[in-house]
Amino acid sequence: MNQLRELIFYRSYFYDFFDKQPENVKEKIDYVLFLITHIDRVPVHFLKHLNGYQKKTQKTSLQEIEMANKLMQEYFSTTK
Repeated sequence: MNQLRELIFYRSYFYDFFDKQPENVKEKIDYVLFLITHIDRVPVHFLKHLNGYQKKTQKTSLQEIEMANKLMQEYFSTTK
């Protein structure tokens, strides 16, 4: 299969997250990333919920939301 897209990870946040995951979760992440880069039309359920952390409770902590907002603002300020 030919690669249709290139993945670009912002700083080392993804790698830090990925390294902490168990092997079975790493395999699932690898599979989804492979699909994203190699399939022309990626099904929505693979892209709908791309989170940078794993929730352990029903409610997302304020600290996680603030960190996500900070990273988003930092990313968009450097890409302009």
